[in-house]
This record gives sequence, C-alpha cells and structure tokens, in this order.
Amino acid sequence: MVQRRLEQVFAQPPLRERWQHYRHLLRQQKDVLTDKSDLEAFLNGAKQFPALKRVTISPAAHGNLFACTATGG
Repeated sequence: MVQRRLEQVFAQPPLRERWQHYRHLLRQQKDVLTDKSDLEAFLNGAKQFPALKRVTISPAAHGNLFACTATGG
C-alpha cells in the first residue's frame, strides 16, 4: 500500500506545473461564479427532464485522488 502511494506521489507533475493548473482552474471558477453560467447550465439541463421532481447535490459526487485520514503525528 505504501509503495502504491509513493508511485502516485512521484507520478505527479512538477509543483510549478500543478500550481499553474490550479491558478487556471481558479480563474475559470471565478468566471463561472461571476457570470452565473453554472446556474444557467443547471436550469437548462433541468428543462430536459420535465418529470424530474428532485435534485440532490452532494459533496460525495466528487471523489478524491487520495484518501484523507487523520493520523496522530
């Protein structure tokens, strides 16, 4: 298990590249929140399902690459 975790860590792109990618995603997120295109997309999609009665939005829909566990150290 430790070996797999090490392989995942070392397979990551360099920190600078990850930071640039993060900043790009953050700019995109800010743009979406500013122009409310997420709401427009959701409402447009909901119209495609006229029998839809309920939508549940849950953080469980987004997985994590690495499991986060608390360790006492």
